[in-house]
Amino acid sequence: MDQLSNQELADKMVNNFVNNFIETFGVKPRVIYKIDTSVPTLNEIFDCVNEQYQLIYPDKSICDRGKGDLAVKYRAIYYSVARHFSYTLMSMGKLTNTNYSTVIHGLKQVSKNSPMKAKIIEILKNKKA
Repeated sequence: MDQLSNQELADKMVNNFVNNFIETFGVKPRVIYKIDTSVPTLNEIFDCVNEQYQLIYPDKSICDRGKGDLAVKYRAIYYSVARHFSYTLMSMGKLTNTNYSTVIHGLKQVSKNSPMKAKIIEILKNKKA
């Protein structure tokens, strides 16, 4: 099967939508879309934060449960980095199996000028460049 680029796949999906819309309603919709490949996915953000955490604890993950553990701080950094890239609270919590109120609490724990947050954002930006 031929592999399509993200842009080609998006174009194909939009064209199918427009054609179905015209058939159903008799008018052509105005469709505006853009694929922003400079924004890392939540999985990429999670993996980057987890890699930094595993430099300290090689056999652990930021999903490991434990109060007062460093994993809690790194989960909060993950939430903060993901929020920097405008992800929603619910989508952030899905990877760590937490709800939006836990995500909000985690966001409050990370300062705006956190060195670890800045380091991870820089790593992610360099990977996309």
